[in-house]
Amino acid sequence: MKDEISFRYFYEMFKEEFRKNVAKLEMERIGKEEYDDLSEIFDMYITASITKEERISIYDQILFEVCANYVSLSEADITIYPKNSFEFLQIILNNMHKNPYKESFLLSMQFIFQDYFKYLEKGCPMLFSSSEMVVQTYR
Repeated sequence: MKDEISFRYFYEMFKEEFRKNVAKLEMERIGKEEYDDLSEIFDMYITASITKEERISIYDQILFEVCANYVSLSEADITIYPKNSFEFLQIILNNMHKNPYKESFLLSMQFIFQDYFKYLEKGCPMLFSSSEMVVQTYR
């Protein structure tokens, strides 16, 4: 059995890929020299620099990559990938089997979709499914 992975492994992958994609987009827009000057304040800058449509498009591309990485890591029996990331996710969920990456993938999808809903201006649902995520408020 493989080493245990972080409960947010795929979400961390999603965030890192988002950052890389936005950096590439910004370098194309403003040029490498200006981008290098802005890289120190990059995290604040990206929030204001890309449109909602660009962000959602990048999210969609990265969701596809995260799904492909899950299939590879989990050795899922999926050999043909659809073009649409949401169809890909549906195929994974319909064919998911127990593996060391399952819990992390499912929990990460909750975080990823919170981001999606936020930028689609549809709210920000709070979803929990893991016993590790239980929060005790009273003692």
